[in-house]
This record gives sequence, C-alpha cells and structure tokens, in this order.
Amino acid sequence: MQLDDIFRIDWRNLTHALGAAEDVPQQILGLMSDKASARAQVLNQLYSTIWHEGMVFEATAYAVPFLIQLLEHPNVQEKDQVLVLLSNLASGQAPVDVMSSTKESGQEQAGLPNAATQRRWAYDTYKTVMRGISVFIRLLEKGKLEERIAAPYVLSCFDSEADKLTPILISMLKKEQDPSVQGSILMCLGTFVSSGSKYESVLLSYAEAKHPRIVRAMAALAVGRISLERSPTFIVRMLIDILNHDDSNLETAYQRLPWANGSLAANTALLVCVVGEEHARWAYPDLMRALTYADGRNAQMILQALLLTLFPEPSQNNGETVSRNSLSARQFDLLDAVANHDSLWARNFEVSAQLRSFGLPDWPEKIQTFLARRTT
Repeated sequence: MQLDDIFRIDWRNLTHALGAAEDVPQQILGLMSDKASARAQVLNQLYSTIWHEGMVFEATAYAVPFLIQLLEHPNVQEKDQVLVLLSNLASGQAPVDVMSSTKESGQEQAGLPNAATQRRWAYDTYKTVMRGISVFIRLLEKGKLEERIAAPYVLSCFDSEADKLTPILISMLKKEQDPSVQGSILMCLGTFVSSGSKYESVLLSYAEAKHPRIVRAMAALAVGRISLERSPTFIVRMLIDILNHDDSNLETAYQRLPWANGSLAANTALLVCVVGEEHARWAYPDLMRALTYADGRNAQMILQALLLTLFPEPSQNNGETVSRNSLSARQFDLLDAVANHDSLWARNFEVSAQLRSFGLPDWPEKIQTFLARRTT
C-alpha cells in the first residue's frame, strides 16, 4: 500500500472519536509538512481522532499502514513522533473497555457498536501496527538519533514476538554507542526478558559502573521489573540511590526517552514498592524524601508507592476503613505529610480517590482530624 492509496479508502463511512473519519487523510498527510507548527497541529488532531484517551476506533487500523509509510518516506521529519503515536495505537483499547474501567455511564457509549466489534477495532489496530516491525527495526539500526530512541518503544508493544525480537535487540544493544538509545533498548528488553532467562545477565552487565548513568539506571529499572522480589541487592540499592539523589542531568536524559511517564524518581518509587516488602521498608526514608520534593503527578505516583508499602492493598482491605489507633508511626507520618503537601492536592480529586481506596480519609482537613483523634 502506497501513500496515494489513502484516497481510495472510504473514510466518510468510517468513524473515529469525533465522528466521520473523512478528515484523517488530511491529518496524516499533514505530518509531511515542512512547518513544525503544522505538523504539531495535525499530530494533536490524530491524538483526538484515531486515538483518544487510550481508545482506538474503527478508522484507526485503516490509518496505520499510511503512518508506517511515512516512516519510510525520505522527506518526513520527526519520525520519532510517528513511532510514539504508533505505539499508543498498538496498545490502545476498545472504548467499551476503557469506559467500563473508568465507570463511565452507558450514555457515554451511546452510538457505539457492540463490545465485540469495538474489541475487533483494537485487535485489528494491534495486528496492523505489528506489520511494521521490520520498518521499526530498520529505523533502530539506521535511523536518526531520535528515531533510534523511539523505535524500541513501539517494538515493546509486541511481547508475542519477544522470542524473535530479543536476540535482535541484544545484538543492536551491543553495537549501539549512544547512551540514550542503549537506555531505550534496555527498557524494551525489560518487557521481553523473563526472570532467569539467559538474557537477564546481559541486562545486569549494563548496570555496572563502566556504563553511563542513564544506561545503568535503565538497566536497573529493566532488571527490577523482570526480577521483582528476586532483584539482586545491588539493583535495589541502585533504585534507592535514584530516589536519594536529585540528579538533574540524569532526569534530563530520562525525559528524552519516550518511556518517561512522570519523573524518574516517581517511576522508580512505583517499582521499589514491588521489588519485595523488605526492600520497600528499607527504602521508606528515601520514598518519604522523594515525596517531599515532588509535585503534581510525580508526587501522586510516589504517594501510591508509599501507600502500597505501608497499607494493605485495596483488593485486600475488604472496603474497611483504617482505625486511628491501628496506625504505625510510619503510617502516621505519611498521612501527616500528605495532609500538608500543598502541591499534591493540586490533583485533589485523584488523590482523594487514591486515599479512599485504601480506607483512608480523603481530604487534608479530614486527615488532620483523623490524626488528632484517639479512641479509648
């Protein structure tokens, strides 16, 4: 299929998030503009039409082959952004599944076909993006720097192809000289390699001191996600060291990667809380310190790590509320810090829901009253 074939699709009779999909060809071809502002505009439009808040639609799978064609076109700029878009499309879900998980009303789903048809949209989109694997690998091998950084991100969507892709990625990792690309490949391998695999030792070797800090940090994150409770002590120490040191250069390097969803400290905190109860308790002072300095979404992510570390998981508390007299000193200190963390409460409704799920008071004044209460 060639780019010219885009006009052979009956877009008017396909739908996306906003209705009829007849505007999709203009949006896709707009990515070929030589004006950065025009490219940014149509990219934002694509994130509102063929993908929207994690959902994909009828027209999405039809758009994918043309986005892959753009990756092979010599005049297309910012191919890394196209790669990230394709990753989001491949991991997109049927609207019915996103809406049910967020408890949207049936009215929000009005006008959509049945659940089976919607899930077919997501499946077709995933399989269509998968057909571009050879293109993604070529960009990882020979593309511009930003393309090489982004290519492993979309490849990570295809864990069903892990047995084929892992040896290729290991080979490219060993040849690659740029630390950012190495870090991105390591994160991809962290989604493919299983604990105890022969490839786990390769990831461990990149956590050694001879490698740049961003490479070591990504290797530690990858190994931690693979090994969880089996994570070697030196890996856990590396993760805690990330929490304990505000390294602006490391943070800048991390934000360059498409994997960055929040700060490195916030993402590390969420991992530390699942590498084992003993390690999580060991990291408690560092998690509290990280919470103190974090703001917004990053603070919320670190709060989640601390809640998981100190309180029973929501699935295990049977809807019960926590008793003031049952609080440990660490639990008390966390709630006191939360009540007085102004920037955390900028996301007040989300934080309130987060606390309620653990059976905790859900507003600063309520927390302060709760902490002051003693029963006899």
